[in-house]
Amino acid sequence: ILVMDKGSIVEDGSPDELLENPESLFYQLGHAAGLL
Repeated sequence: ILVMDKGSIVEDGSPDELLENPESLFYQLGHAAGLL
């Protein structure tokens, strides 16, 4: 997965890797959407 913010790649990795870090944007997006 590539996570972009304002047109720039800010994170990359597998879903599991990105969800391990509560400070990652991917984690925060999932949490805000009620998926976590």
